[in-house]
This record gives sequence, C-alpha cells and structure tokens, in this order.
Amino acid sequence: RRDEFLLSTKVGETFEDGKSTYDFSQGAVHKSIVKSLQRLQTDVLDLVFVHSSRDDVYVVEQTVVVPTLQALRDKGLIRAIGFSGYTNSGFRAALPWADAIMVEYHQEHRGHEELITEAAAKQVAVLVKKSLRSGTLGPAAAIAFALSNSSVTSLVLGSLNLDHVRECLRIAQRVRGKT
Repeated sequence: RRDEFLLSTKVGETFEDGKSTYDFSQGAVHKSIVKSLQRLQTDVLDLVFVHSSRDDVYVVEQTVVVPTLQALRDKGLIRAIGFSGYTNSGFRAALPWADAIMVEYHQEHRGHEELITEAAAKQVAVLVKKSLRSGTLGPAAAIAFALSNSSVTSLVLGSLNLDHVRECLRIAQRVRGKT
C-alpha cells in the first residue's frame, strides 16, 4: 500500500534523553535518512525537511545539509526537499531550492502570511505546523483559519488520541469542500 501514502520526515535534530541536539553534517544527514528508510520499511522518502535549529539562515547557507539532501535526491532515496524553520529570512533563503516549507501559522501567529503567499507563487508547497498552537486553540476555528488561506497546501496535525485526529480530519475535509 506504499503508493497510498506520502512519507515525510525531518533531518538535523535528534531528541534523546530529553535533550535536542543538532547536526547538519553530511554523515549525520545520511545516517538519518538510512535510519528513516529502515524504520519506515521503504526504499524512498517522499519529502524530507531540514529541521532548523532556529539559526535558519546559517543552517541553509553555511551547512552542507542542502547539498547532502540534493545528492540523496539525485540517488533516488528521497523525492523532494523541504525546510522547516522559524524566520522569514530563513524561509526566503530556502525558496530557491525547496520543494516545500513548513511554517507555524494560526490566528495568533500570522507573521509568515506574506511569505506563505510568496512561496505558493513560486510553486513551493506550504505545510502549516502548530495550527492548533500545540493544542491550545479549538480545532474547528484553527483548522478553518489555516486552510482558508488558499496558499496553504496542507496541515500537519498530531495527536496521541485517534478520535481527535479523526475529528481534525473531518473539519479539514469540510473546510476544503471534500467529503
């Protein structure tokens, strides 16, 4: 059933023993991709995001993460490359090579609105993270807000509760006019 799903992951950050560490080196990125391929039992990842350390421009322009991912794409291990960051300057630095960006966007965080429109105009997919503001916003209004922006491609919604995920999916389908 592999062709029914789009598999996405991130590289750059590891979280162990309650602590985040960042490594954008060629070896770390390659190791992360290989581990993801093994864990997901597939031979190709559809979309791999660079998970920024908040120093977005540095990560994009001064590390080897982007050329490493491009080489892995050329080898057929990944299909598309994205950037999950924090700053408009970082996202703009990524737009020339990114197939997708992942931005925080909700009623209380609209600072990326212009960038979202700019990315979509450049045919870069826009995925919204934290549309529920880590669970503090009501799903109906928050999902409707994010998806009412026609430049938003999709939302990333997470939950530990399957019923909550189903509810969010129903809301999203209603907003986008799908049954």
